[in-house]
Amino acid sequence: MRRTKAEAEQTRNDILKAALILFDEQGYAQTTLSTIARKAKVTRGAIYWHFENKEEILAALAQAQFDELNRQNAAAIAAPDTWKSLGDNIVAYFHEMIRCPDRLRFFRTFHQHGRIAPLEKLHREYQALWQIQCREAVQRGKENGELRADADPEYIYFYLMMIFTGLVELCLDQPDAPHLAQYCERVIRDTIALMQTL
Repeated sequence: MRRTKAEAEQTRNDILKAALILFDEQGYAQTTLSTIARKAKVTRGAIYWHFENKEEILAALAQAQFDELNRQNAAAIAAPDTWKSLGDNIVAYFHEMIRCPDRLRFFRTFHQHGRIAPLEKLHREYQALWQIQCREAVQRGKENGELRADADPEYIYFYLMMIFTGLVELCLDQPDAPHLAQYCERVIRDTIALMQTL
């Protein structure tokens, strides 16, 4: 029984890995369940055992990428030094993006959202979640004296999204740029410090 469960989990992981590669190389819209099955060396039936459709595969990939960050951000918001902890999380996330080909593959796929409805939907959902977390972080930062009492949560959210989105685009466009990890960290640290003055 344990072996069967482990094999099923391995099959699911193989499907996700194959789908991620194909979504990145061919595009989400052009990738079919049949091509995913061939790439993963499984049957279409095996795919349907784990996923109802291609959109569900995409959602599972997004969940794998964002859940850890969202959990870490939630913990940071509850920490005494909210904004320092948030900065540490974002730095770690970008370091992993630069080092991990799967994260870069996912973000190349995820940034096709303007043309593809399921990706657009996921993009909106995660943006909304980040906005909620940002508002909570601003409130917490005001309470613990890290941010000014009159800090505008909407402006801080806008500013952080601009920085985060810009860094993602840069990492996707120039993943081998010299000093990329170092400069990303510096931008994030400088941004967090600036938040405390806005």
